[in-house]
Amino acid sequence: MKTVLQRFSFSAVLFFLLGNEMVPRAAAALPNIPPAVLAQLQDMSPAEQAELARQYGFRLPSQLGATNDYDSELGAPGLPLELDERAEALLQEQELRKLLDEQGSKASGDDADEIKRFGLDLFDRQISTFAPVDDMPAPDSYRVGPGDTINVYMYGNEEADLALSINRESQLILPRLGPLSVAGLTFAEVKEVIEAKVASQLVATKAVVSLGKLRSINVFLAGDVLAPGSYSVSGLSTVLQVLYAGGGITEIGSLRNILVKRRGKVVATLDAYDILLRGDTSGDIRLASGDTVFVATVERLVSIDGEVKRPAIYETLPTDTLGDLLKMSGGLSALGYAKLASIERRVPGQSSVTRVQVNLDDAKDLGQALFNGDRLVVAAIRKEIGNQVLLRGAVARPGGYAWFDGQRITDLVGSLDDDLLSETDLSTGLIVRRSGLGLEIEAIAFDLGEAVANPGTRADLLLQEKDEVLIFALPYLNDSYQALVDAAAEKASSSKDSKSPDPAFQLGPNGDMIALFPEEKEEEKEEEQKERGYGDRSELIEEVVFRLEAQAKSPATTNVVEVAGDVRLPGRYPLLDDRSMKMLFALAGGFENSAYLDEVEVTRLSFGAQGRARIATFKVGLRTATDGNFQLQPLDRIRVSRIPNWSYGDTVELSGSILFPGDYPIVPGEMLSSIVNRAGGVSENGFPQGAVLIKVEAKKREEEQLERLIASIQRNVLAQSQTREQEDGAGSADAQSDLEFLQVVLEKEAVGRVVIDLPAILAGDPGADIQLEAGDTLFVPEFNNTVSVIGEVRQPGNFRYENNRSVADYLDFAAGTTVRAEDKETYVVRANGSVQRIAIKNSLLSFTPASDNALQPGDTIIVPVNEEYQPTLARYKEVSTVVFQSIASLYPLFRL
Repeated sequence: MKTVLQRFSFSAVLFFLLGNEMVPRAAAALPNIPPAVLAQLQDMSPAEQAELARQYGFRLPSQLGATNDYDSELGAPGLPLELDERAEALLQEQELRKLLDEQGSKASGDDADEIKRFGLDLFDRQISTFAPVDDMPAPDSYRVGPGDTINVYMYGNEEADLALSINRESQLILPRLGPLSVAGLTFAEVKEVIEAKVASQLVATKAVVSLGKLRSINVFLAGDVLAPGSYSVSGLSTVLQVLYAGGGITEIGSLRNILVKRRGKVVATLDAYDILLRGDTSGDIRLASGDTVFVATVERLVSIDGEVKRPAIYETLPTDTLGDLLKMSGGLSALGYAKLASIERRVPGQSSVTRVQVNLDDAKDLGQALFNGDRLVVAAIRKEIGNQVLLRGAVARPGGYAWFDGQRITDLVGSLDDDLLSETDLSTGLIVRRSGLGLEIEAIAFDLGEAVANPGTRADLLLQEKDEVLIFALPYLNDSYQALVDAAAEKASSSKDSKSPDPAFQLGPNGDMIALFPEEKEEEKEEEQKERGYGDRSELIEEVVFRLEAQAKSPATTNVVEVAGDVRLPGRYPLLDDRSMKMLFALAGGFENSAYLDEVEVTRLSFGAQGRARIATFKVGLRTATDGNFQLQPLDRIRVSRIPNWSYGDTVELSGSILFPGDYPIVPGEMLSSIVNRAGGVSENGFPQGAVLIKVEAKKREEEQLERLIASIQRNVLAQSQTREQEDGAGSADAQSDLEFLQVVLEKEAVGRVVIDLPAILAGDPGADIQLEAGDTLFVPEFNNTVSVIGEVRQPGNFRYENNRSVADYLDFAAGTTVRAEDKETYVVRANGSVQRIAIKNSLLSFTPASDNALQPGDTIIVPVNEEYQPTLARYKEVSTVVFQSIASLYPLFRL
């Protein structure tokens, strides 16, 4: 082989092969290959030729593998059976249509799990492959004919290795032995004749006979096949192999009525289901030259869907029954419910479809006949587990457990160490039990700690089948409780940053709104709790409340109550089976420390004779409410009041120049003077005139005002951007100015400072005193003997306070005001935060140092800017322009 490849150019071989393969196959019967190249290719074995074609991506012409007119391989060893080119073209078209249909199904939302016809994928090129037939051992019953090759190996006195072909006259020419007629003989008979002839005519010589290359036979494929027509196939080809070569069976072709006709008579009928379902290939006979394979049209199609092992559309015979269909599908799946299957059937002569109920466990029903178009649907069994109880919540091993008669709570959670968690609330638990017909529920509360401590007693309740046992975590681990704590902390804290809305837009270079309110990146919130393996307490209870409300038929049957006030987890709860309050308060997490425990308030809704609602409110002693003597009713509202004047934990902070600074608890209504006196008063170096009081409520009001101001600016800018004309730039400038002001506002944080006169308060002036609340802070700075001058002055700064100095004096210290200053609007901010305008004389900068306007240490003088200021040159330019235009308009009048 290597010598041949060296003798001829391998690239030339590929050139001629590829060149001829590019020509349409219908236009060239035989490729125009040079004799030398053809000889080279013919010397290769079929496997080498196939490997060459596979490596370079083309198909070898079938003539290359033939030694004479009768030699033709159906497939090369080790390769799938090759399709006829007509079938291949049709299959490509079919796959294209299939792809388009699949895309259309996806676009229209069709069910991707739609059942398909059983068995048609046998001929699918993507998953099917048939072994080549040329390297299969020929059976002794194979009848040889023209084109077959007989291999004869002689050994002994004479040795020879012969490959002899049967000629058209059905003769086998044996060297030195002459012609041998093999017409009508089987391979076993030919083998016997050759061995006998060699042994009798050649001295001391024996022969070993085998079958070489097989002849091609011509068969005709007809009926409901993809590519009907005449095919030249191997002499060992069977019915299914020929069908595969023809592309397979169409959607309406029968898999169970495939006829083989020979000389006008039906010699065999193939039922492909025998092979697919039972592995019986006896019906897949070998074909003879001239045979016709005819695929009849399918007559009966029934489908089976649901809980079966192999849901599909099946072809049935007139003798098939419902039981046969069930066997074809592989039987019921593990979840199949046999007793309530149904058949959707179109009754002949009617236009409607009826449903027939069948029991697949009943032999009578399994024996009934099937009709074309029947659809058997097998439903699933009920997946809910029957004999179990469900354990949920803060337990070590939640899940379902087998129920048995006499089972108690401690059979599920009998050990504090092994079965419960350290976070488990031992004060309560809840059993959700089905009542009535099993669809409605009721709630039963129990004391978990007492049940575990006293197993087998009344506290350790008996369980029933399908009970749900809910075990809760401690109240402080509950999300809603944590939310209440956070809200209280936020209310009491004065150090949290003010959150203002982000700007929600920006202006482009032309004043256009490029983005409406762009969001700034928010800081990521830290996780407040680690992931835990049990559900939130409120979520478990809300689920029970939801089910109780869903099953209620009227307000009188809505077994839900509400607990409000000073309990740890206020909210809605199930009305317990004993209708008492004791375990209800335990479900609500217990009482807060501030709860008023002498009595509770109950609000009850009732309905009169005419259906009008009436609300009644009454007080119930807590002892009466918890000992079981008081019965709750649906939709009752229980409110636990707070102890009057309760303020435990409410504090204010005093800092700075205070004799004893720190946090001080307060009582409701306590005044600032009282707290300062309790703290020892202001220290010697303290500056009470500059005291800063921050109040929580004032800070909240400032935040609300800032939010309203921001919203107002946003609306103004948005309105300007929508109404201004494209050529007018003034609107854009105004909007940009508003945006700059908005940015300043956004950077401003709410402070909550309240102006106070601390010296007057400490002197005992009741009109100057102020009431404190939780979270307020007071800061007293050290003495400040300076006066600050800021704003539109030439040299802003801090200057030492001198008695009897006026505002004008301090403005002179700051080198005077600028040309942009609004002198008349100069004002003073006092050390305590109050603002005071300055009285002026006729002279612009001659301020009156009256007693009420006298400066004090710590004051700040502010000179604002004149927003209407305009340079002199620009003002003269405008005046000259107006004068010129006026003279120009009068000039024509003087010429008259």
